[in-house]
Amino acid sequence: MTTSMDADPLPLLLTADQAARYIGVSLRTLWRLASAKQLPEPLHVGRAARWRRADLDAAVAEWQPGDTIEIEK
Repeated sequence: MTTSMDADPLPLLLTADQAARYIGVSLRTLWRLASAKQLPEPLHVGRAARWRRADLDAAVAEWQPGDTIEIEK
């Protein structure tokens, strides 16, 4: 028997590692994108940062092929 949980193994709130893998970037790039406001700020559950999957989907959908992202070092 297949349930909706089986079809969608990722949780609604993703850890930094999960979020980075989900959008196909390194962990460091994820944090740089967030601080450059190219991604939504994470929610904080206690001290843990979590990203909503839907927010990541919306942010990535706005990116265009060939876009460069200005990230301050």
